[in-house]
Amino acid sequence: GSIYKQTPPLANAMRKPGEWNVYDIIYTAPIFKEDGTYRVPPSITVIQNGIVLQNNTTILGTTEYIGFPTEPARSSCKATAIRANRSASGISG
Repeated sequence: GSIYKQTPPLANAMRKPGEWNVYDIIYTAPIFKEDGTYRVPPSITVIQNGIVLQNNTTILGTTEYIGFPTEPARSSCKATAIRANRSASGISG
């Protein structure tokens, strides 16, 4: 439910191990200026099991392993990927 290294989830909505978790993800794509920078950055709302984890949260840029998010130039943007992480207790996002 977090935006990696940017925003923690607002709550822990995980169900017990062995129970299904349900996600609703609302993504708003960025709008770019002519120079390729953001006019409006991307944002995301994540609802898990009926509980809001991210509420129209601005995505600051890339999700780097080391370092801070960077704003990609429009020409380098790729499709957004949303994935779930598997853990011993089930699936978490």
